[in-house]
Amino acid sequence: MKTARKFPVTVKSGSIRVKIYQVPQRDGSKIYSIDWRLAGKRHRKAFSDYERARLEADSIASKLASGDAMALQLTGLDRAIYVRAKQTLAPLGGIAIDVAVARFAEAVRILGSSDLVVVAARDFARRHPANMPKRTVSEVVRELIEAKRSAHRSLRYVQDLESRGGSFAQAFQCQIQSVSGADLRTYLDGKKMAPRTYKNHVRTIGTLFEFAKSRGYLPKDFDSLDGIELPDDLDGEIEIYTPEEIAALLAHADPRIVPAIAIGGFAGLRSAELERLSWNEVRLADNLIEVKAKKSKTRSRRLVPITPNLAEWLALYVRPSGPVLHDVTGSRFYQLLEKCAADANLTWKRNGLRHSFATYRLADIQNVNALALEMGNSPQMIFGCYRELSKPEQAKAWFAIAPPKPAGNILPMAAGVAS
Repeated sequence: MKTARKFPVTVKSGSIRVKIYQVPQRDGSKIYSIDWRLAGKRHRKAFSDYERARLEADSIASKLASGDAMALQLTGLDRAIYVRAKQTLAPLGGIAIDVAVARFAEAVRILGSSDLVVVAARDFARRHPANMPKRTVSEVVRELIEAKRSAHRSLRYVQDLESRGGSFAQAFQCQIQSVSGADLRTYLDGKKMAPRTYKNHVRTIGTLFEFAKSRGYLPKDFDSLDGIELPDDLDGEIEIYTPEEIAALLAHADPRIVPAIAIGGFAGLRSAELERLSWNEVRLADNLIEVKAKKSKTRSRRLVPITPNLAEWLALYVRPSGPVLHDVTGSRFYQLLEKCAADANLTWKRNGLRHSFATYRLADIQNVNALALEMGNSPQMIFGCYRELSKPEQAKAWFAIAPPKPAGNILPMAAGVAS
Protein backbone atom coordinates (compact mmCIF):
# COMPACT_ATOMS: atom_id res chain seq x y z
CA MET A 1 0.00 0.00 0.00
CA LYS A 2 1.17 3.51 -0.81
CA THR A 3 1.93 5.76 2.12
CA ALA A 4 -0.27 8.87 2.09
CA ARG A 5 1.64 12.05 1.35
CA LYS A 6 1.73 14.70 4.00
CA PHE A 7 1.23 18.16 2.58
CA PRO A 8 2.81 20.52 2.14
CA VAL A 9 5.61 18.52 0.49
CA THR A 10 8.97 20.31 0.74
CA VAL A 11 11.38 19.98 -2.22
CA LYS A 12 14.99 20.79 -1.27
CA SER A 13 18.05 21.77 -3.31
CA GLY A 14 20.91 23.05 -1.20
CA SER A 15 19.49 25.83 0.94
CA ILE A 16 16.49 26.31 -1.38
CA ARG A 17 13.03 25.13 -0.33
CA VAL A 18 10.03 24.85 -2.66
CA LYS A 19 6.70 23.68 -1.22
CA ILE A 20 3.87 21.79 -2.90
CA TYR A 21 0.39 22.28 -1.43
CA GLN A 22 -2.65 20.12 -2.01
CA VAL A 23 -5.76 22.30 -2.51
CA PRO A 24 -9.22 20.54 -2.49
CA GLN A 25 -11.79 21.86 -4.97
CA ARG A 26 -15.60 22.15 -4.59
CA ASP A 27 -16.21 19.39 -7.09
CA GLY A 28 -14.12 17.01 -5.02
CA SER A 29 -11.00 17.18 -7.21
CA LYS A 30 -7.60 18.41 -6.05
CA ILE A 31 -5.00 20.77 -7.46
CA TYR A 32 -1.37 21.01 -6.47
CA SER A 33 0.12 24.44 -5.93
CA ILE A 34 3.85 25.11 -6.00
CA ASP A 35 5.00 27.93 -3.77
CA TRP A 36 8.42 29.68 -3.80
CA ARG A 37 9.98 33.08 -3.22
CA LEU A 38 12.11 34.99 -5.76
CA ALA A 39 13.55 38.49 -5.36
CA GLY A 40 11.45 39.05 -2.23
CA LYS A 41 8.20 38.11 -3.96
CA ARG A 42 6.03 35.05 -3.52
CA HIS A 43 5.35 32.98 -6.65
CA ARG A 44 2.85 30.20 -7.26
CA LYS A 45 2.03 27.69 -9.97
CA ALA A 46 -0.88 25.21 -10.03
CA PHE A 47 -1.11 21.75 -11.60
CA SER A 48 -3.91 19.22 -11.71
CA ASP A 49 -1.41 16.35 -11.49
CA TYR A 50 0.98 15.86 -8.57
CA GLU A 51 3.77 14.29 -10.65
CA ARG A 52 3.87 17.32 -12.98
CA ALA A 53 3.85 19.58 -9.97
CA ARG A 54 6.74 17.63 -8.45
CA LEU A 55 8.84 17.80 -11.64
CA GLU A 56 8.32 21.55 -11.85
CA ALA A 57 9.16 22.00 -8.16
CA ASP A 58 12.42 20.04 -8.64
CA SER A 59 13.31 22.22 -11.65
CA ILE A 60 12.58 25.45 -9.79
CA ALA A 61 14.56 24.39 -6.72
CA SER A 62 17.53 23.37 -8.89
CA LYS A 63 17.53 26.66 -10.83
CA LEU A 64 17.29 28.74 -7.68
CA ALA A 65 20.12 26.78 -6.07
CA SER A 66 22.38 27.31 -9.11
CA GLY A 67 21.61 31.02 -9.21
CA ASP A 68 19.71 30.70 -12.47
CA ALA A 69 16.71 32.75 -11.42
CA MET A 70 16.43 34.33 -14.87
CA ALA A 71 14.79 31.23 -16.31
CA LEU A 72 12.02 31.46 -13.75
CA GLN A 73 11.20 35.05 -14.64
CA LEU A 74 10.85 34.46 -18.37
CA THR A 75 7.71 33.19 -19.98
CA GLY A 76 6.66 31.57 -23.24
CA LEU A 77 9.12 31.59 -26.16
CA ASP A 78 11.73 33.62 -24.29
CA ARG A 79 11.95 31.00 -21.60
CA ALA A 80 12.23 28.18 -24.15
CA ILE A 81 15.09 29.99 -25.93
CA TYR A 82 16.87 30.67 -22.65
CA VAL A 83 16.56 27.06 -21.51
CA ARG A 84 17.88 25.72 -24.84
CA ALA A 85 20.84 28.12 -24.67
CA LYS A 86 21.69 26.96 -21.16
CA GLN A 87 21.48 23.34 -22.22
CA THR A 88 23.77 23.97 -25.22
CA LEU A 89 26.41 25.69 -23.04
CA ALA A 90 26.21 23.18 -20.19
CA PRO A 91 28.83 20.71 -21.61
CA LEU A 92 31.31 23.56 -22.19
CA GLY A 93 32.25 24.16 -18.59
CA GLY A 94 29.75 26.70 -17.38
CA ILE A 95 30.24 29.55 -19.86
CA ALA A 96 27.73 32.27 -18.99
CA ILE A 97 25.15 33.10 -21.66
CA ASP A 98 26.08 36.78 -21.78
CA VAL A 99 29.78 35.89 -22.24
CA ALA A 100 28.94 33.43 -25.03
CA VAL A 101 26.79 36.02 -26.80
CA ALA A 102 29.50 38.71 -26.49
CA ARG A 103 32.15 36.43 -27.97
CA PHE A 104 29.87 35.33 -30.79
CA ALA A 105 29.05 38.96 -31.62
CA GLU A 106 32.75 39.86 -31.70
CA ALA A 107 33.47 36.93 -34.02
CA VAL A 108 30.71 38.05 -36.37
CA ARG A 109 32.13 41.60 -36.40
CA ILE A 110 35.58 40.26 -37.28
CA LEU A 111 34.38 37.87 -39.99
CA GLY A 112 31.55 40.03 -41.32
CA SER A 113 29.05 37.17 -41.30
CA SER A 114 27.57 34.79 -38.75
CA ASP A 115 27.74 32.02 -41.36
CA LEU A 116 31.56 32.11 -41.24
CA VAL A 117 32.00 31.69 -37.48
CA VAL A 118 31.97 27.89 -37.52
CA VAL A 119 34.03 27.75 -40.74
CA ALA A 120 36.68 29.99 -39.18
CA ALA A 121 36.70 27.97 -35.96
CA ARG A 122 37.21 24.71 -37.86
CA ASP A 123 40.05 26.22 -39.89
CA PHE A 124 41.73 27.55 -36.73
CA ALA A 125 41.38 24.15 -35.03
CA ARG A 126 42.99 22.48 -38.06
CA ARG A 127 46.01 24.78 -37.87
CA HIS A 128 46.19 24.87 -34.05
CA PRO A 129 45.49 21.30 -32.93
CA ALA A 130 44.67 20.97 -29.24
CA ASN A 131 47.03 17.99 -28.92
CA MET A 132 50.06 19.82 -30.40
CA PRO A 133 53.26 18.25 -28.96
CA LYS A 134 55.22 20.38 -26.50
CA ARG A 135 58.90 20.92 -27.28
CA THR A 136 61.50 23.22 -25.77
CA VAL A 137 63.66 25.39 -28.01
CA SER A 138 66.69 23.23 -27.10
CA GLU A 139 64.88 20.05 -28.13
CA VAL A 140 63.86 21.49 -31.49
CA VAL A 141 67.39 22.78 -32.15
CA ARG A 142 68.79 19.29 -31.48
CA GLU A 143 66.21 17.69 -33.79
CA LEU A 144 66.94 20.23 -36.54
CA ILE A 145 70.69 19.62 -36.39
CA GLU A 146 70.21 15.85 -36.47
CA ALA A 147 67.85 16.16 -39.45
CA LYS A 148 70.38 18.27 -41.38
CA ARG A 149 73.15 15.77 -40.59
CA SER A 150 70.96 12.94 -41.84
CA ALA A 151 70.32 14.94 -45.02
CA HIS A 152 74.12 15.15 -45.51
CA ARG A 153 74.25 18.92 -45.36
CA SER A 154 77.77 20.37 -45.29
CA LEU A 155 79.77 20.24 -42.08
CA ARG A 156 80.11 24.00 -42.14
CA TYR A 157 76.35 24.46 -42.40
CA VAL A 158 75.72 22.08 -39.49
CA GLN A 159 78.39 23.79 -37.39
CA ASP A 160 76.76 27.15 -38.11
CA LEU A 161 73.39 25.75 -36.96
CA GLU A 162 75.00 24.42 -33.81
CA SER A 163 76.56 27.80 -33.03
CA ARG A 164 73.63 30.10 -33.77
CA GLY A 165 70.95 27.60 -32.74
CA GLY A 166 72.78 26.86 -29.50
CA SER A 167 72.99 30.56 -28.69
CA PHE A 168 69.27 30.94 -29.37
CA ALA A 169 68.38 27.92 -27.22
CA GLN A 170 70.49 29.27 -24.37
CA ALA A 171 68.59 32.56 -24.48
CA PHE A 172 65.14 30.92 -24.75
CA GLN A 173 64.91 28.13 -22.18
CA CYS A 174 61.19 27.63 -22.73
CA GLN A 175 58.62 25.94 -24.96
CA ILE A 176 59.09 26.99 -28.57
CA GLN A 177 55.40 27.98 -28.71
CA SER A 178 56.17 30.62 -26.06
CA VAL A 179 58.67 32.61 -28.16
CA SER A 180 57.06 35.92 -29.07
CA GLY A 181 58.02 38.45 -31.70
CA ALA A 182 58.77 41.04 -29.02
CA ASP A 183 61.12 38.65 -27.20
CA LEU A 184 62.85 37.80 -30.46
CA ARG A 185 63.42 41.46 -31.36
CA THR A 186 64.88 42.10 -27.91
CA TYR A 187 67.21 39.11 -28.34
CA LEU A 188 68.45 40.18 -31.77
CA ASP A 189 68.84 43.85 -30.88
CA GLY A 190 70.73 42.97 -27.71
CA LYS A 191 73.45 41.11 -29.59
CA LYS A 192 74.63 44.27 -31.41
CA MET A 193 75.52 42.35 -34.57
CA ALA A 194 76.91 43.54 -37.87
CA PRO A 195 74.36 43.54 -40.72
CA ARG A 196 75.56 40.27 -42.27
CA THR A 197 75.68 38.50 -38.90
CA TYR A 198 72.22 39.84 -38.07
CA LYS A 199 70.88 38.46 -41.34
CA ASN A 200 72.45 35.05 -40.70
CA HIS A 201 70.94 34.89 -37.21
CA VAL A 202 67.48 35.73 -38.55
CA ARG A 203 67.87 33.12 -41.29
CA THR A 204 68.85 30.42 -38.77
CA ILE A 205 65.91 31.26 -36.49
CA GLY A 206 63.57 31.24 -39.47
CA THR A 207 64.86 27.79 -40.43
CA LEU A 208 64.24 26.61 -36.87
CA PHE A 209 60.65 27.87 -36.84
CA GLU A 210 59.87 26.36 -40.25
CA PHE A 211 61.29 23.03 -39.08
CA ALA A 212 59.15 23.20 -35.91
CA LYS A 213 56.06 23.85 -38.04
CA SER A 214 56.88 20.91 -40.29
CA ARG A 215 57.10 18.65 -37.22
CA GLY A 216 53.79 19.91 -35.83
CA TYR A 217 55.34 21.74 -32.86
CA LEU A 218 54.04 25.14 -34.01
CA PRO A 219 50.83 26.25 -35.74
CA LYS A 220 51.07 26.52 -39.52
CA ASP A 221 50.50 30.30 -39.32
CA PHE A 222 53.08 30.90 -36.57
CA ASP A 223 55.23 33.88 -37.53
CA SER A 224 57.36 35.35 -34.75
CA LEU A 225 59.63 36.85 -37.44
CA ASP A 226 56.82 39.17 -38.50
CA GLY A 227 58.04 42.72 -37.96
CA ILE A 228 61.76 41.80 -37.92
CA GLU A 229 63.35 44.26 -40.33
CA LEU A 230 66.62 43.48 -42.07
CA PRO A 231 69.14 46.22 -42.85
CA ASP A 232 68.94 47.58 -46.39
CA ASP A 233 72.59 46.89 -47.18
CA LEU A 234 73.32 43.47 -45.79
CA ASP A 235 76.38 42.60 -47.83
CA GLY A 236 78.10 45.96 -48.05
CA GLU A 237 80.62 46.52 -50.81
CA ILE A 238 81.55 43.58 -53.02
CA GLU A 239 85.15 42.71 -52.13
CA ILE A 240 87.30 41.12 -54.82
CA TYR A 241 90.93 40.13 -55.25
CA THR A 242 93.22 41.60 -57.86
CA PRO A 243 95.04 39.28 -60.28
CA GLU A 244 98.22 39.85 -58.29
CA GLU A 245 96.45 38.83 -55.07
CA ILE A 246 95.01 35.56 -56.44
CA ALA A 247 98.49 34.69 -57.71
CA ALA A 248 99.87 35.33 -54.20
CA LEU A 249 97.13 33.21 -52.58
CA LEU A 250 97.85 30.29 -54.88
CA ALA A 251 101.59 30.63 -54.28
CA HIS A 252 101.24 30.52 -50.49
CA ALA A 253 98.43 27.96 -50.21
CA ASP A 254 98.75 24.53 -48.64
CA PRO A 255 98.85 22.10 -51.61
CA ARG A 256 95.71 20.38 -50.29
CA ILE A 257 93.61 23.48 -50.89
CA VAL A 258 95.19 24.80 -54.12
CA PRO A 259 92.59 23.05 -56.35
CA ALA A 260 89.76 24.51 -54.27
CA ILE A 261 91.19 28.04 -54.46
CA ALA A 262 91.66 27.68 -58.22
CA ILE A 263 88.10 26.38 -58.73
CA GLY A 264 86.67 29.09 -56.47
CA GLY A 265 88.56 31.86 -58.26
CA PHE A 266 88.34 30.66 -61.85
CA ALA A 267 84.98 28.77 -61.84
CA GLY A 268 83.11 30.57 -59.06
CA LEU A 269 81.86 27.62 -57.00
CA ARG A 270 80.54 28.41 -53.53
CA SER A 271 82.59 27.34 -50.51
CA ALA A 272 79.99 24.74 -49.49
CA GLU A 273 79.98 23.37 -53.06
CA LEU A 274 83.76 23.09 -52.97
CA GLU A 275 83.51 21.08 -49.75
CA ARG A 276 81.18 18.58 -51.46
CA LEU A 277 82.92 18.41 -54.84
CA SER A 278 84.47 15.11 -55.98
CA TRP A 279 87.16 14.62 -58.61
CA ASN A 280 84.87 12.47 -60.76
CA GLU A 281 82.70 15.59 -61.16
CA VAL A 282 85.68 17.56 -62.52
CA ARG A 283 85.49 16.56 -66.19
CA LEU A 284 88.76 17.86 -67.61
CA ALA A 285 88.25 16.04 -70.92
CA ASP A 286 84.98 17.96 -71.41
CA ASN A 287 86.27 21.22 -69.85
CA LEU A 288 83.33 21.13 -67.43
CA ILE A 289 82.71 20.89 -63.70
CA GLU A 290 79.40 19.24 -62.81
CA VAL A 291 77.72 20.68 -59.71
CA LYS A 292 75.11 18.07 -58.85
CA ALA A 293 71.71 19.14 -57.58
CA LYS A 294 72.18 17.52 -54.17
CA LYS A 295 75.48 19.39 -53.72
CA SER A 296 74.24 22.76 -54.97
CA LYS A 297 72.91 25.45 -52.66
CA THR A 298 69.99 26.01 -55.03
CA ARG A 299 69.35 22.24 -55.37
CA SER A 300 69.63 22.47 -59.15
CA ARG A 301 72.29 20.82 -61.33
CA ARG A 302 74.58 23.04 -63.36
CA LEU A 303 77.64 22.70 -65.59
CA VAL A 304 80.47 25.19 -65.11
CA PRO A 305 83.06 25.74 -67.85
CA ILE A 306 86.71 25.09 -67.03
CA THR A 307 88.77 28.00 -68.32
CA PRO A 308 92.14 27.23 -69.93
CA ASN A 309 94.17 28.51 -66.95
CA LEU A 310 92.00 26.52 -64.50
CA ALA A 311 92.60 23.40 -66.58
CA GLU A 312 96.35 23.89 -66.08
CA TRP A 313 95.93 24.15 -62.29
CA LEU A 314 93.67 21.12 -62.09
CA ALA A 315 95.91 18.97 -64.28
CA LEU A 316 98.56 19.14 -61.53
CA TYR A 317 96.25 17.76 -58.83
CA VAL A 318 93.49 15.73 -60.51
CA ARG A 319 92.68 12.27 -59.15
CA PRO A 320 90.40 9.53 -60.53
CA SER A 321 88.00 9.93 -57.61
CA GLY A 322 87.61 11.14 -54.06
CA PRO A 323 86.97 14.60 -52.65
CA VAL A 324 88.72 17.58 -54.15
CA LEU A 325 89.45 18.72 -50.60
CA HIS A 326 91.44 15.62 -49.72
CA ASP A 327 92.16 15.26 -45.98
CA VAL A 328 90.75 18.75 -45.33
CA THR A 329 87.25 18.99 -43.91
CA GLY A 330 85.08 21.46 -42.03
CA SER A 331 86.72 24.28 -40.15
CA ARG A 332 90.21 23.07 -41.12
CA PHE A 333 89.57 24.18 -44.71
CA TYR A 334 88.74 27.73 -43.60
CA GLN A 335 91.66 27.83 -41.21
CA LEU A 336 94.01 26.99 -44.08
CA LEU A 337 92.39 29.65 -46.27
CA GLU A 338 92.97 32.31 -43.62
CA LYS A 339 96.55 31.13 -43.04
CA CYS A 340 97.18 31.25 -46.77
CA ALA A 341 95.96 34.87 -46.91
CA ALA A 342 98.05 35.83 -43.89
CA ASP A 343 101.17 34.23 -45.39
CA ALA A 344 100.51 36.21 -48.59
CA ASN A 345 100.22 39.38 -46.48
CA LEU A 346 96.53 39.68 -47.42
CA THR A 347 93.21 39.70 -45.58
CA TRP A 348 90.92 36.79 -46.32
CA LYS A 349 87.77 38.20 -47.96
CA ARG A 350 84.51 36.40 -47.28
CA ASN A 351 83.24 35.01 -50.60
CA GLY A 352 86.11 36.90 -52.21
CA LEU A 353 86.96 34.13 -54.69
CA ARG A 354 83.37 33.79 -55.95
CA HIS A 355 82.87 37.57 -56.10
CA SER A 356 86.14 37.92 -57.99
CA PHE A 357 85.22 35.23 -60.51
CA ALA A 358 81.80 36.81 -61.15
CA THR A 359 83.31 40.26 -61.59
CA TYR A 360 86.05 39.25 -64.01
CA ARG A 361 83.96 36.66 -65.85
CA LEU A 362 81.21 39.20 -66.59
CA ALA A 363 83.79 41.69 -67.86
CA ASP A 364 85.27 38.94 -70.03
CA ILE A 365 82.17 37.35 -71.64
CA GLN A 366 79.77 40.34 -71.37
CA ASN A 367 76.79 37.99 -70.97
CA VAL A 368 74.71 38.27 -67.79
CA ASN A 369 72.43 35.31 -68.56
CA ALA A 370 75.29 32.95 -69.35
CA LEU A 371 77.11 33.90 -66.15
CA ALA A 372 73.91 33.43 -64.11
CA LEU A 373 73.69 29.84 -65.40
CA GLU A 374 77.34 29.17 -64.56
CA MET A 375 76.99 30.52 -61.02
CA GLY A 376 73.50 29.30 -60.15
CA ASN A 377 72.20 32.82 -59.54
CA SER A 378 69.54 35.03 -61.08
CA PRO A 379 70.45 37.40 -63.93
CA GLN A 380 69.07 40.26 -61.82
CA MET A 381 71.51 39.52 -59.00
CA ILE A 382 74.44 39.21 -61.42
CA PHE A 383 73.55 42.47 -63.16
CA GLY A 384 73.01 44.36 -59.91
CA CYS A 385 76.12 43.17 -58.07
CA TYR A 386 78.88 42.68 -60.63
CA ARG A 387 78.25 44.93 -63.62
CA GLU A 388 81.09 47.35 -64.43
CA LEU A 389 83.22 46.39 -61.39
CA SER A 390 86.07 45.36 -63.68
CA LYS A 391 87.44 46.18 -67.10
CA PRO A 392 88.08 43.60 -69.86
CA GLU A 393 91.86 43.99 -69.61
CA GLN A 394 91.73 43.16 -65.87
CA ALA A 395 89.61 40.12 -66.66
CA LYS A 396 92.17 38.89 -69.19
CA ALA A 397 94.89 39.23 -66.54
CA TRP A 398 92.78 37.29 -64.01
CA PHE A 399 92.14 34.35 -66.32
CA ALA A 400 95.80 34.30 -67.41
CA ILE A 401 97.01 33.31 -63.92
CA ALA A 402 98.56 29.87 -64.44
CA PRO A 403 100.83 27.59 -62.43
CA PRO A 404 104.59 28.02 -62.78
CA LYS A 405 106.13 26.36 -65.79
CA PRO A 406 108.58 23.51 -65.12
CA ALA A 407 111.50 25.51 -66.48
CA GLY A 408 112.48 28.55 -68.47
CA ASN A 409 110.03 30.93 -66.80
CA ILE A 410 111.12 32.49 -63.53
CA LEU A 411 108.05 34.58 -62.86
CA PRO A 412 105.14 32.95 -64.69
CA MET A 413 102.43 34.41 -62.46
CA ALA A 414 103.76 37.94 -62.72
CA ALA A 415 103.93 37.52 -66.48
CA GLY A 416 100.32 36.40 -66.51
CA VAL A 417 99.29 39.48 -64.58
CA ALA A 418 101.11 41.83 -66.88
CA SER A 419 99.73 40.33 -70.08
